[in-house]
Amino acid sequence: MKFKIQHYNVFIGLISVGITFVFMFLCFIIPSNTIKLILLALAFLAIIVGVIISIIERNTGTEITITQDGYIEVRNMFENRRIHINEITNITIERYEIRRALGKYNHYQEQRLKMRITPTIGKNIILTDTATIVDRALIRRLSDINYLQNENVPLYQAYQVIRSMRGD
Repeated sequence: MKFKIQHYNVFIGLISVGITFVFMFLCFIIPSNTIKLILLALAFLAIIVGVIISIIERNTGTEITITQDGYIEVRNMFENRRIHINEITNITIERYEIRRALGKYNHYQEQRLKMRITPTIGKNIILTDTATIVDRALIRRLSDINYLQNENVPLYQAYQVIRSMRGD
């Protein structure tokens, strides 16, 4: 079974902003004007590359594949992880909210689901998926936002399949 989720990776933006700050800081320290121009160009390039990678990652998304022989494969742009059902010690899911902007003055609360898979060996697998439907073209007021039930979110469906395969 395959489930396509909208998992966002925050580290791409943080890395590009960090690199930009380093280049900007070096611009204030180095006295040469030509080197300052090169560093400013590199800072601008770091921002552009970070934005492009972030857009590509959001468009490709993350895919969870659960095979019949008990393997869970999580694939996204930067990571491919494969784990067997028997290697999972704990699996939890929770709903949380984040504040999103619609234009300059409008904000809304987006509901998301977070699934945490704790394996016996290695680091935890943390996946998130949106549980909110917003039609950005037609939205006029906050009542136009629809929140999905857990059963309609692909991440929760994957969670249910994994729990049933584990026998929970």
